[in-house]
Order: sequence, then C-alpha cells, then structure tokens
Amino acid sequence: MADNPDLLNGLTLDETLKLWFQYDSRSAEPEFVLITGTGVCGKTRLRHEQFAKSHANADAGDIFRRLEGDQILDFPGEHREIIDMVGSVITNTAIRQKFNLVTEVHILSRDGYVELIDAMMSVGYKTRVIALECKWEEAQRRNLARGPHNISAYYTDEFNVKWLIEAAKATRQPRIASNAVG
Repeated sequence: MADNPDLLNGLTLDETLKLWFQYDSRSAEPEFVLITGTGVCGKTRLRHEQFAKSHANADAGDIFRRLEGDQILDFPGEHREIIDMVGSVITNTAIRQKFNLVTEVHILSRDGYVELIDAMMSVGYKTRVIALECKWEEAQRRNLARGPHNISAYYTDEFNVKWLIEAAKATRQPRIASNAVG
C-alpha cells in the first residue's frame, strides 16, 4: 500500500519523505519545538513561517493536505491508515537521524505535555514550548476565514503526539545496568 502513488497524491513514499526532509536540519543536539494553543491562534502559521526550513514537521494536517490535493475531503476519513503510516515513518526517521522537529497541538492535559516532552528529552532533544493565544474576537474572525484545507490541531493531536512518543520509545537505547556482571 505504501508504494501506491495514488494514495500519496501521485508520489511514492520515498518521494513524499524527500519533501519532509528537503532541508537538512540534523543536529548533534537536536531541538524539538512544541507549539500549543487554543484553536485558530496561529499555530500552523507560526510553524510554517518560522520552522519550515529549520525543522522537520510532524503534522497530520500537512500529510493530509498532500493527500487531498485540490479535493476537499473529511479529515482523516478514508486516509487514516496512510496518514498514520507516513507520519510514523517521518517521525521515526527524524528522531533516528537527529533532525530538529516541530509539531503543534491544540491543548493537552498536563500529563500529556509531560509525557511528550519527557519522551523527546529521553532521546536527546532540547525542548522548547511556544504557547500561543489570541483574543476571542480574533479567533472568531480567523475561524470564519479558515479555508477547507486548514485542519485544526484539535483533530491532529492524536496523530502528532502518538507518533512522537512511539518514535522516541523505539529510538531509545536500552540502558545497561551499571552493576552488570560480565
């Protein structure tokens, strides 16, 4: 299924990954940026404007937009499996190769933030959290102006957070007990 170009808007999985890693943002001390905030406060805009060339993006909305092309589809709709597969490959590749990473979330529970940040720190990422907010009137104005291809982080959180935590767990080196006999 992953090699079926029709599922990736005419691209193979390898070609899709090249889009995500077209800028080499690898670092011996990689950075993880977590952008969080209420709906329509500018998380996606900030991520695209400030981090597109310096960080690999772990975002289900970006993957979905590449899948849908000019069509208007329900998120995630019938593409849940392919979005999940592509996102997992992107985050696993990024973490294994120490790319700087950025993602956005709507609002997590305290435990959700701690779990995600701990997971990223456990694989050597410096972590920065950017919390955005905007006035209610501005949020309403932005929401009314939102186009059909703009997927709210409210819907992508489950993908973005899961991929990062699972990739971090898969990448962690097993700890060797200091009192091991051998």
